Amino acid sequence: MEQELEKVGLNKNEVKVYLSILKLGTSTAGEITKESKLYRRGVYEALKTLEEKNLITSIVKDYKKHFAASKPKHLLDTIKEKEEIIKSIIPSILRIKSKKEIEPKIEIRTGLGGFKALVEEQLTSKELLGIGITLKSLKILQYYLPHIIKRGKKIGAKAKLIIYEEVKEPLLNLIKKNVKLKIIPRGFYVPSTTMIWGDKVSISLLEEKPFVIIIENKTINEAYKKYFNYMWNLTK
Repeated sequence: MEQELEKVGLNKNEVKVYLSILKLGTSTAGEITKESKLYRRGVYEALKTLEEKNLITSIVKDYKKHFAASKPKHLLDTIKEKEEIIKSIIPSILRIKSKKEIEPKIEIRTGLGGFKALVEEQLTSKELLGIGITLKSLKILQYYLPHIIKRGKKIGAKAKLIIYEEVKEPLLNLIKKNVKLKIIPRGFYVPSTTMIWGDKVSISLLEEKPFVIIIENKTINEAYKKYFNYMWNLTK
């Protein structure tokens, strides 16, 4: 029984004192100390907290304070009280947890398999923004897009893409709707592609061994959207 009482929130001294009172009936602190084999100070501390928890009551009898156990149902009241306290702090716990989750999730994928899975996620999102679509990425998309459609995936992203001139015609042949394009000025080229969707941003480099960095964070995503819109307004 001692272990069970500890599980419902009593400490070891409280358990020993409570069981001693149950065994003795109405009794003095001295009698409880002798029965529980605890130090007097530990007994008094336990008596105080047990009374606060409404598990024991005290009366003065023959000029001495006596203690008696309350009805066992008060144990349930104690548990219910803790349950209500926990319910009241859950919103605060969730707020702390959500603040922790603001930290960016960063993932690195290597190889074509990781890139293809990412393309599918992007094309089936609601909105897709992109800067620097390259011919290499387009060739992979050209091969992989029919497989996405074949599996019944809906290509529903409304895309706004800032691309290189040589990519325009083959891209429009591949994705015929829901896409708006602007052209990067001639003479400017970087080999990486930046894509923005949902709460994510990806930066991919399709060299001999392709790799993609994916950042999932709402604040970073919003920052990249602002950067994209600035670039969109600058280009023709």
